[in-house]
Amino acid sequence: MTATPPKTPSELDNDGLDALLPDEDVAAFKAFRDSLLEEFAPEGAYQSILATNLVAIEWDIARHRRLMAATLREEFRRQARDVRQRGAPGKSLPHLTSADDLSFGRAILEGSRDTIPVLAKSGVTLSEITAAALSSRLENVAYHEGRIADLERRRRSLREDYERLRAKRKPPEDIEDAVEVL
Repeated sequence: MTATPPKTPSELDNDGLDALLPDEDVAAFKAFRDSLLEEFAPEGAYQSILATNLVAIEWDIARHRRLMAATLREEFRRQARDVRQRGAPGKSLPHLTSADDLSFGRAILEGSRDTIPVLAKSGVTLSEITAAALSSRLENVAYHEGRIADLERRRRSLREDYERLRAKRKPPEDIEDAVEVL
């Protein structure tokens, strides 16, 4: 058996699909990637690499926002369970929560009218449940917000590099009339 030689940089798979998480839609990523690459219109290999990196950063920013929201929705459901069971949100115990316990919070998030009497009886507002969920998951939220801030700084820096490279490669738009010298 002969070993396959390593891929050269031009042969590497730069489509970004290997970085997707299991819940991320391949078609949505490809459409997102293709749209941004069309807008960037890279010329040459290095511009293509920078543009691909910009796509990855934009996708990561959206991913962290989605994951932060999912974390808060999950905790909202736990806090809503506490409202139903104890009349107030509080310190939820995730390891004791069953899928059945989370149904009330899911119903609130889906806008079910069946949840209104329970909330009215407890006097708890959706904002209070959301606040309890947020305070319970501050560490998770802070992590995602920190990653988003880091990614946004990287995006700005990379975009500046990309624009400088494009400016060097573009010929001047207006070429003055040449004067023939004899």
